[in-house]
Amino acid sequence: MFDYQAATPHWVNRLSFVIRAEVQQRFKAAGHAITAEEWAMLMLLWARAPQSMGQLAAMSLRDRTTITRLIDSMVKKGLLERTSAPGDRRSVLVDLGPKGRALEAPLTAIVSDFIAQATKGLSPEEIAQANGVLEKMTANILGEDDAPR
Repeated sequence: MFDYQAATPHWVNRLSFVIRAEVQQRFKAAGHAITAEEWAMLMLLWARAPQSMGQLAAMSLRDRTTITRLIDSMVKKGLLERTSAPGDRRSVLVDLGPKGRALEAPLTAIVSDFIAQATKGLSPEEIAQANGVLEKMTANILGEDDAPR
């Protein structure tokens, strides 16, 4: 019989669910009506905005239809804005709206506190090793020679 609890993907999946639920609960407790999916999109754009819909789909490993629905919802909330790409009016870029920009500091603080709790008792070396293992597993699944950095 397969022991799923001995399989790393089980624990990665379980941790992912726990992180999403806990982060979303902390956002709500702080008065921020932001979902885990919206937070993930904001993080991508805080790092580098604007981006095309295709780029956001590729970076988030989601299909374009899912990204379009998410972006539509976030535009309605005033978190994001759509603009035409310079030189190509047919190409749409997604950028942060004023509300999306304003959330970077408070949401990052909430997540930083959560990460500190989640990594309590782990040495910097253990954290680096865990990150390295997860990056390598991701690269193996995606067929990449080296993990993304």
